[in-house]
Amino acid sequence: MIPVPSVITNGVNQAAHDLGPTIEYVYSGWLSDQMAAQFKDAIDEKPDAIAMMGHPGPEVMGPLIDEAERKGIIVTLQNVDLQNIREKYIANGFGYAGGDLYKFGLELGKGLVRKFNLKSGDEGVVLLAAALGPDGKGVGRSLMGQGDVDGLKQGGL
Repeated sequence: MIPVPSVITNGVNQAAHDLGPTIEYVYSGWLSDQMAAQFKDAIDEKPDAIAMMGHPGPEVMGPLIDEAERKGIIVTLQNVDLQNIREKYIANGFGYAGGDLYKFGLELGKGLVRKFNLKSGDEGVVLLAAALGPDGKGVGRSLMGQGDVDGLKQGGL
């Protein structure tokens, strides 16, 4: 089991205290197949809502979210958005808790250039999930890494 950062569990626990739902934590180890199987298992348990942090992408999650929505289950994503799917179901309560991952990465890359006084000709390495769109740019959870790369490039690296 991979521990979830305390800021997340503390927030979920506080929401459960304030609002009264029963919470069940399920961990996937960030394995895409495991995430999809666990989401399907959650649908089969017929909860009122499913909140998911991280996901294996729109191709996998789209049909699962469609199924959850058909069954009246509210879905909320945390940290990694699926904007097109969210917009499709927002009127049903579909939500997203998180920020703009590309912007976070971009600011991190630019901040590294400033903090370490990097300059044109210096080199950097960014490790990121290799989820690229047709334009060769990052998508999904790799958006932060793409932002890092772009921020470093803007600094001349």
